Amino acid sequence: MPRLQTIYPPMVQIKINSRIISEQDELDLISISVDQTIQIPSMFTLELAGMGEDGSFLPWLERNSPFAIADEVEIQLRYPDTSFSTLIQAEITGFEPEFVWNRTPSLMIRGYDRRHRLQRGKQTRTFLNQKDSAIVTQIATEAGLAANVTDTEVEHEYVLQANQTDLEFLQERAKQIHYEMLVEHKTLIFRPVANAAPTTVKLVWPSHLSEFYPRLSVMRQVDQVLVKGWDIQQKAPVVGQATSSGTKMGGTKTGKDLGNRFATAVECQTDRAVTTSAAAAQVAAATYNRLALTLIEAEGVCQGNPAVRAGAVIEIAGVGEHFSGLYYVTATTHRYHAQAGYQTRFTAQRNAL
Repeated sequence: MPRLQTIYPPMVQIKINSRIISEQDELDLISISVDQTIQIPSMFTLELAGMGEDGSFLPWLERNSPFAIADEVEIQLRYPDTSFSTLIQAEITGFEPEFVWNRTPSLMIRGYDRRHRLQRGKQTRTFLNQKDSAIVTQIATEAGLAANVTDTEVEHEYVLQANQTDLEFLQERAKQIHYEMLVEHKTLIFRPVANAAPTTVKLVWPSHLSEFYPRLSVMRQVDQVLVKGWDIQQKAPVVGQATSSGTKMGGTKTGKDLGNRFATAVECQTDRAVTTSAAAAQVAAATYNRLALTLIEAEGVCQGNPAVRAGAVIEIAGVGEHFSGLYYVTATTHRYHAQAGYQTRFTAQRNAL
């Protein structure tokens, strides 16, 4: 059997407020962790030695620390013969030193991407005669972020943010129309779930991919989604329906195809606040696509690769015809250790075989 390809550990570059930290400071770096997800703010931690060889505390445990709350941190990695790739651009939100009698003190620096700004406080307010894309743009501006928003097309007469953080509210709106919300540097991105995007990297088992655990299940697959609401103005019912997803991600058989041996399955939703046929159809399509992506759910471990990131599409190969193909990444964990090297764990989804 082929073996896992050996790759030398990458070079690390850390910037604080756009300034690269010194090589001496990098020598005190113990580990880096970056957790990227679609649903919540991505997080980083930097673990640094806290005491020098002479027994004195290093600067980050003193008042003259080069790190401060709200400082911007950019973590970059590169392998030989490649350029630096950014893992995360985020803001420092906390410090966690450790003082244990039988080992050297250390400091954990923790921070989040700028979505964390949307978690600060809850609000109750209404938005009248606006599209979701316009609502997102307004809230992004309030949080000091630029907005890169894909038009959501359907205008809503009334939308309520009910004692929710801005993040909870926007994630709820995104889920309802099968959108995803990410942050790149200082820009909030609001777009349709990008499972039809071009691939960013190909991972072959076992040369690049050390572990892969796919699970295929038709338990949540349906033939049709119906969304029913009420038009208050016309005093008439509104109905939206969906019977197929927009893309098969390179596959040929969907969950609907595989479930034909069982009884016809219909998902009917009557608790959605939809008052127009367009809104009902949009929610129905979003629900169908979200359920379709649960056909294959997978977890994997590969050699550290910044291209494997939440919201990206990757290609998995070498794991048989059923499970080789394109996967939409929903979460990743990047771990770098000065001695152990760099590893990436990920979770992903696929909507067809």
